[in-house]
Amino acid sequence: MNQYLHLITLGVKDLDRSRSFYTEILGWTPSTASNDGAAFFHAGGVVLSLFPRKASAEDASIGPEEAASVG
Repeated sequence: MNQYLHLITLGVKDLDRSRSFYTEILGWTPSTASNDGAAFFHAGGVVLSLFPRKASAEDASIGPEEAASVG
């Protein structure tokens, strides 16, 4: 069975700063799906998504203290 990776999601401490890193430093263009609460970048056959760490913790049903220790 072949395995394929299409989406990588990172919970980040500061979404605006992280978005700036990928756009200004790496020169990546955000996807049109990006919004104030998330950023998406096409990277070849993979999409990189950035979400605030707190939102990622809520989505994973873990507390903020646990989210701070992940990654």
